[in-house]
Amino acid sequence: MIDRRPVFVVDPGFLPTTRQMAIAVADEVAAYFTPFAARRDSALAAAPVIGREVQRRTLPDELATRARPVVRDIEAARLLLSRAGMQGFNDQLLWRRNVDADAAAAGQLRAGATVIGQYGGCLESFKRAGVLAGRTVLDYPIARVEVGQEILREEARLRPDFADSMHRGEVPERYLARMAQEVQLADAVVVGSSFAARSFDGVVRRERVHVVPYGVDTSAFRPVDIRRAAGRVRVLFAGTLTQRKGIAYLLEAMGQLDPARFEVTLAGPVLGRGAGLRWYEGSFRHLTGVRPQDMPAVYRAADVLVLPSLLEGSALVVLEAMASGLPVIVTENAGADAVRDGIEGFIVPVRSPEAIAARLEELASPDLRRRMGEAGRARALAFTWEAFHREFRRAAGFDDTEEEREELAA
Repeated sequence: MIDRRPVFVVDPGFLPTTRQMAIAVADEVAAYFTPFAARRDSALAAAPVIGREVQRRTLPDELATRARPVVRDIEAARLLLSRAGMQGFNDQLLWRRNVDADAAAAGQLRAGATVIGQYGGCLESFKRAGVLAGRTVLDYPIARVEVGQEILREEARLRPDFADSMHRGEVPERYLARMAQEVQLADAVVVGSSFAARSFDGVVRRERVHVVPYGVDTSAFRPVDIRRAAGRVRVLFAGTLTQRKGIAYLLEAMGQLDPARFEVTLAGPVLGRGAGLRWYEGSFRHLTGVRPQDMPAVYRAADVLVLPSLLEGSALVVLEAMASGLPVIVTENAGADAVRDGIEGFIVPVRSPEAIAARLEELASPDLRRRMGEAGRARALAFTWEAFHREFRRAAGFDDTEEEREELAA
């Protein structure tokens, strides 16, 4: 008999991956703790100032009725400071939000509950679940933070001009300790890629770390009916403009190519002051403030996606581009397990503008772009959110019998 336990979701940052985990077990969710949550049909989604944030925080009806608002005042202040460009205060409030939301949720858990928690925001809930004979599932959507800090410190030394775009790499020791404890208390650590999973080697037993590939809405992200063959190759970078995602290496690669044959669009907000980007002014087109519902059109206006990341968990933009029929150029650190080198695109070494430029030269061929784009679309059809839901339930033990749970814990 399958052991059904009430599920409590602790998601102070409203992560898309934590939300999808909750959707996977929606029938069992007793409470969803997060600062704000809106229904999908909320009229506020169209509001000119707060609409984007409302869209990001929507829940399906079956979960919206179980949302439990926590630390709304802290989150509202954080969003205002972020909009005002006061990043230091914003980061301080982010951690306070996580800690206070976690404490509020921990006080409302029930005996035998399963807790799905966002990394950095669920330590007290995990501790309480242990006391109440519950289970704990940790959503860790990026490579282990300690590994990430090493990568970003090295990158700041190599590219000081872009160091301000990586300021979030330095996490205070007390929060590193907090996240390390969450990992140790988790019955299951769920990550999105083999790259992220390897970052836990030597820290967590392998059987407790589960790779569950993320999904994509293949009905929203779909190819154009006819792709053009003439004109410049339209290169796209999608995501926050930060050196964590290797933005400088893409721009250097573009500098090695003929601008009469290639152009690049950067779609996403700038992290930091943008000091490093000033060296490349005039060499790229920048799209900022793109609404989530408008991203499918951005992909359909491109010919290839490049994401030369140094550090990810599993970048959703790669699957979105593949579903849109684009070939992709990624690094192994992008966590793009769906990409097979030479089939749906190319995997290049990190910090290699030369490799990026060489692969873009190959993709100047319309026939190669078409073949890789078609292969990418076919591959993306297997990486839906429905597939994620099924695999998450299996990996996190939601369909285990009580006897299987006891055996795993032994």
